[in-house]
Amino acid sequence: MGWPWAAFSKPRGNYESFRLLQAEAPQLDTVPAEDIIKALRFLRDGNYHKIPDPHDRIVQFINFLILKRNHPLDTFVYECLMDVMADPAGSASGVRKLLNDMVEQGIAPTADICYSALSALTVHPDYTLRETVISLMSTYWHDMTVSARQDIAIGMLRDGQHELALAKFTEMHEGQEKIELWVYDIFIIEFGRMGFLDEMLQLLRQRKHAKGTDDAFRTLLIHALDVFSGAYHEEGTSFVWEYVVTHRVLNPSNVAVENVLATAAHHANTNLASEALDILSTRGKVSIHQYEALVDAFAAAEDVVGAFGVLAIMERSGSSIQRGSTRSVYQAMKKNPWLITEASDALGKMGEDGGEVPLQAISVTIEAVAKVRGTQAAMALYHETFALSGKQPDYDMLRQLVLNCNDTETMWSLAKDYGVMVSKDKQFDQDEAALYDRMIPACTQMGDFDRAFEFAEKIMTQDGEKMWRLQSWVIPLIEQAVASKDQRVWPIIDEMTKEENNDRQ
Repeated sequence: MGWPWAAFSKPRGNYESFRLLQAEAPQLDTVPAEDIIKALRFLRDGNYHKIPDPHDRIVQFINFLILKRNHPLDTFVYECLMDVMADPAGSASGVRKLLNDMVEQGIAPTADICYSALSALTVHPDYTLRETVISLMSTYWHDMTVSARQDIAIGMLRDGQHELALAKFTEMHEGQEKIELWVYDIFIIEFGRMGFLDEMLQLLRQRKHAKGTDDAFRTLLIHALDVFSGAYHEEGTSFVWEYVVTHRVLNPSNVAVENVLATAAHHANTNLASEALDILSTRGKVSIHQYEALVDAFAAAEDVVGAFGVLAIMERSGSSIQRGSTRSVYQAMKKNPWLITEASDALGKMGEDGGEVPLQAISVTIEAVAKVRGTQAAMALYHETFALSGKQPDYDMLRQLVLNCNDTETMWSLAKDYGVMVSKDKQFDQDEAALYDRMIPACTQMGDFDRAFEFAEKIMTQDGEKMWRLQSWVIPLIEQAVASKDQRVWPIIDEMTKEENNDRQ
């Protein structure tokens, strides 16, 4: 360990001071008082961090000087003791006791004592005591240095007086005072911890332009990116991200980049979302939910063309696109019906360009058209599905068309497609029951009893709870089948009669 020997003027003093500071349990009985004082002066000269236990060592030295060497209680003694109050082992009550003792001893507080007291109160905050020290400095005309102002601001911050602390910090910044970088860092981290993200961003911008910006700032940016993106704070996320992309000096984690992507999607920032996805793509295969976040960003920006472009990329990458991937696009078109026309035009343009159109892009457009304008308006696009995508309509597409259809002939046409396209082995559920409740009456009205009874048989066979008896298709089918003398109706009538007799019992 290197020690600045020039701090000691006498050879013997050099040796004794070195021994005092290095020894784990120094024996002071044979050490001259002047060597102990020199060791204390050396420590006070910004060297406290060079020994592991400054608080205990200084208290030991001072006690020995006063009790064994009859050293007077002068300002030097109080300066040393006030210094160690900034140690974790110190306390605000210790600061208060020292100030009260000085009053009793008739000793005026020096500037160093006041500065040390303010420094101690950044570690052991006490609002009232800090105001007392500030008042003493004014009374004795001590200069309010930049360091003292910093300690006051940090003390306010530690006290939870964030607004006052920021006001003090801003006053210093606007006064062109050179604020130390570590002070910026403390404020930035604390305001981020408290969720004051606009203020955190303000401080971060100031920190970026502060003279002496260093490696610590880059570490701070990584922390800020986590905080901003985790809270969906777009302006803060974009500020840090611009530094990341432009300077290429940071390497945020995948989690952080995914949070950036989610923030961009939340705020319809398609450029930011695209850049985040580009970085993720260089680190491995992009996942479905990462692509979906980019789709969400374009949807929020009311850019269905961009959203469909992402769906096309997903399909080319081999991703399995599900209906859930397009919910944001559907909501955008339902909220802004003019987007439906834009979506339809985009699908046609994608087809004209020679590429296969993602089935889910067609499906979500058909769903929006059916919901907003009715199923009949969606049938033209429905019939172009295979030509555009090379794939047959799927269950979800048919389901939405059926649920939004009010025309009997169209419903019958969809029922015929349903019978062909949907596997007979598809497990029956209540969602499907709602479709049969609409398709069976349409088939019945159009005289297609074969299809009506096919659907009815599936329901009766797979509906273990017999809830089919309560559905609206039952009575019309029975009435029209009886009128047409179709013998296939009797199993339904028998089952209805059987259940009614059971209910009576």
